[in-house]
Amino acid sequence: MAVNTSRRSETGDLNTEDKIREHWFMRIPTCRSIAFGIVIGCLLLSVGQASGASPLNVLLITADDLGVQLGCYGDRAARTPQLDALAARGCLFENAYVAQASCSPSRSAMFTGLYPHSNGQYGLLNANVGFEIHEDLRSKTIPAILKRQGFATAIMGKLHVGPEKSFPFDQRLRADTRDVHAAAKTAGEFLQSVKAPFFLMANYADPHVMGRSPRPPQEAFPTQYKGIPQNPLKIGQVPSFPFQEVKHPEQIERTTQYYNAATRFDTAVGLLLAELTKSGHAADTLILFVGDHGPPFFRGKTSCYEGGVKVPMLVVWPNVISPGSRSKALVSTVDILPTILDATDCPEQIATQGMSLRTAGLADDFRPFLATEFHYHGNKPFFPRRTIRDARYKLIHNLRAGQATPINSIDGDAALRLAMEPDGDTPDEVRQAFQVAANPPEFELYDLQTDPWEFHNLAEQPEYQPQMHRMKDALLTWRKETNDPLLTDEGFKAIAAYENKTPDPPRRWRTFFRQPVAPHHYIRFPENSHADQRSGDSSWTHDRRWSCGDRNSHQRKRIGRTAVVAALDWRSFAHLATGHRRLSTTAGNDGGRPRSEEFHCRRIAGGCSAGRRWSSCPDSAHVVSRFR
Repeated sequence: MAVNTSRRSETGDLNTEDKIREHWFMRIPTCRSIAFGIVIGCLLLSVGQASGASPLNVLLITADDLGVQLGCYGDRAARTPQLDALAARGCLFENAYVAQASCSPSRSAMFTGLYPHSNGQYGLLNANVGFEIHEDLRSKTIPAILKRQGFATAIMGKLHVGPEKSFPFDQRLRADTRDVHAAAKTAGEFLQSVKAPFFLMANYADPHVMGRSPRPPQEAFPTQYKGIPQNPLKIGQVPSFPFQEVKHPEQIERTTQYYNAATRFDTAVGLLLAELTKSGHAADTLILFVGDHGPPFFRGKTSCYEGGVKVPMLVVWPNVISPGSRSKALVSTVDILPTILDATDCPEQIATQGMSLRTAGLADDFRPFLATEFHYHGNKPFFPRRTIRDARYKLIHNLRAGQATPINSIDGDAALRLAMEPDGDTPDEVRQAFQVAANPPEFELYDLQTDPWEFHNLAEQPEYQPQMHRMKDALLTWRKETNDPLLTDEGFKAIAAYENKTPDPPRRWRTFFRQPVAPHHYIRFPENSHADQRSGDSSWTHDRRWSCGDRNSHQRKRIGRTAVVAALDWRSFAHLATGHRRLSTTAGNDGGRPRSEEFHCRRIAGGCSAGRRWSSCPDSAHVVSRFR
C-alpha cells in the first residue's frame, strides 16, 4: 500500500497543494504494491480461466468535433434518440473533458492515458512537422496492450495519431463513416467474424466539417448525406450555441448544418449498436462513447473554453455501472485507457495520468481538480494554455499572453467577425468575451456555477483573489506532478521550436506540375493526403488513396503517388485537403476552347478560401497545381 505523505491541518483538512499531491501520489504504486498487484492479478486471471469466464470486449466510439449537443445533456434542439437511449443503459458523465481540444492531441490522450504534454502529440499529425507520441510509449497504447492480451483489434475511421504505423491494429476497416449504413455494415462484418475478445474503435467523421469549410450558403456540414437524416432540422429550429450567442443569420445557418451532422452521427451509433446486438456481444462489451472535442466554432475547438474541452461521455459497463446513472464527477479522456485495462483485467502495470471510471459514477468527488491544456493545432501559432477546474471555478493560464494570439477562427467559422459587426445585435457581454478570447490576458477565472459558458472573466476582481491563489496553486502542483515540459526554459524552447519547422512535405506555395493538356493529366500530389475526384454529376472521396476515373466508367485506380485525370472533353476537379489548407486544380474545355483555371488556396484566419484566375490558351490548356 502506498504511504500517504500528505500533511493535514489541525482540523484534519488537506490544503490545496496537498490535495492535489495526495491525488497524484496515491495513484503511483510502490514496488511492493506493484508486486502485490501482479500476484493478485495473476490469481484473478487464473480463477477466471478456470471458471471459463471471458474478459469483456471493448467498443470505443468517438465523434469528430461533437460537444455536448445531445438531448441527454439537456440540449433541446438536438435530435439524438440513439445516444439518449445509450445513456439510459449506463452512466452519463456531466463533467467530462478532453485533454486538448484538437483532434490528434485529444486522441493521443485516449490511446496513452497521458496528457499531450507528456505523450508528445502536441498538435495535428498532418501538420507534418513531427508531432507524434514518444517512442517509448508506442508499445503502451490501447491496441498494443490489448493485442498482447490476446484481443483482436480493429479501427474504423481515422486514427490521426502518429506514427500511425506504430499502432498494431489487426484490421483497419475501410468505410465512409458519413455513410451510416455502409459503416455499420463494415463494422458488423468484423463483429460477426471475430472469434477472440475484441477491441473495436469506431471513429465517425460527423459532425466535422466536410471539404473546404465553406461559409453559407454553401454547406460546411452536409445537411443530408445519402439521405440521412431523413427529416433534417431547418433554419429557425436551432438557436445559437450557448458558448457563442451569435444570432447572425449566417451563423444560425451554419449551426443548423452542424446539428444535422450530429443527428446523422446519432443514426450511425444506433446502427452500430444494432450490429453489436446482432453479433451476440451486447451483454459482454464495455461501451465507451466520447466526443474528441467541441464544435469547430470560435470559442469551441482549439480553445480551452468549455465549448471546446467539455464533451459527452457515456459508459456502459455490464455488472459494474448501474443503468440510467448520472455523475457530476470530473472525468477526462486520460481515464479511458485505465478504464479499459481495469474492465479487461489486464495484468500489465501501465503508468497513466488518469484513473479507472469504475467508481466515478458513484463519487462526485472522484477527483478534486481536473486539468486541460493546449499547444498547437497546426504548427502555427504556438499559443500554449494550461487550465484547471474544481467543482465550481475554472482558471485558464495563457502562457504567451502579450507575445502571441491564439487561433481566431476554426474551419471557416466567421463568428468573431460577425459578432463585431457594428450594426449587429450581438450583446455587449458577448462582444467583450470574444475580444478576450481573441487576445486573452495571462489569466482568466470563471465561476462555472453562475457563468457556465465563461462570459465574465473574474481574474482581476479583488473579491476573487482567494480563488485565484487557490486555483493557481492547484494548477502549478498538477504541472509539477505531471512533469510539464513548459515549466522549464529548455522544455518551452523545444516545443516552441515546432512553430518554425518547415512542414514535410512543405505547405508553402509550390508548383508540382505544369504542361499542356494531354488525353490524360498526371497530377502529382504528396502522400498521405486526401483526394477527391469529381466528374459530371458524380463524385466520390477516397481517403489516403488517389481517386481517378473518367466520366463514363467512374473507375477508381491507385497509381502510386499519381492521380490520373481525363480532362480533354469534360471538366474534372481534383481536391487535395491537408489540415486547413485545400488545393484545387481544374482543367477543361469551354465550348471547344481550351482554358485553364488556377485555384489559389490561402489561409484566412485559420480557414481556407479559393480565389480564381481564368486564362485562355489559344493553343493548349495547362494546369498548375499548387498546395501549401
